[in-house]
Amino acid sequence: MTALELLRDLHMTLGGAGFSFLLHNYSAEEARIAVESDEGTWELLLMRKGDVILVREPPELGGQELKLRVGRGDFAYGSRGFSRALFIRSDLAKLAYRYLKSVWPDVWKHAPRVAEELSKLVHEDYVNFTMEPFHGGEVTLYAFLRDGRRVRLGDLGDGVRVLAVAMLLHELVKPKLLLWDDVEAHMNPSMLLHLAGWLARRVSDGVQVVLSTHSLEAAETIANAAEEVAGGEACIHLLSLRDGVLRARSMSVDEVERYRRAGIDVRVGEGLLL
Repeated sequence: MTALELLRDLHMTLGGAGFSFLLHNYSAEEARIAVESDEGTWELLLMRKGDVILVREPPELGGQELKLRVGRGDFAYGSRGFSRALFIRSDLAKLAYRYLKSVWPDVWKHAPRVAEELSKLVHEDYVNFTMEPFHGGEVTLYAFLRDGRRVRLGDLGDGVRVLAVAMLLHELVKPKLLLWDDVEAHMNPSMLLHLAGWLARRVSDGVQVVLSTHSLEAAETIANAAEEVAGGEACIHLLSLRDGVLRARSMSVDEVERYRRAGIDVRVGEGLLL
């Protein structure tokens, strides 16, 4: 899916299939997203013209224009390619199952490696994943155990299921950018620690990893693992949306730890974000 198609589905409410959600409070005529990087600063411009939202790229990204129908789910866009990105979120598992089914011959060669990785987390010895018929002639995704038993992936714990899907998709897509929303969801402490190590190894492989979490403990655990395994410095960004303005402050793991030892929760310290 394209990023816009994904956003549209995540924001879907009843039958709404359009892109009005891209404009704040659905009434603004214009919105801008400014991005700063080592190469400079550029802006993405969104303008409403009647029933169309125009999304204009800055010249640095090619200067192309995307046309979105406000009340419909279609859009027209140029063919310029982007680096591959993988977005993980626990409630997208059903979409992932359908995709894995459609490309199973490509997935299968990576499945044993992922099964071995998951076996380190649970008291089961997985050796592979299979796509086999279930009741009614439908096929489903199974975890295959060394003793020959098969367990439907959907019947495993939510944390194991999310990890299996994420790891299978990563092996298949080989993304340059890995995005994980609410990374702590369904993760017990041992799973989160294992996930932290797995993510750190992805960073060592040259993947840019961006995670969102409401858990300070999860942020510190993963950031510490990234620094220990991958080297370099992980950064924690505190975000606050006020009056339509997204405010951010970047902090090192050591800074967050110092605040925590002082009894200050940086997630609720509004003054820290100003």
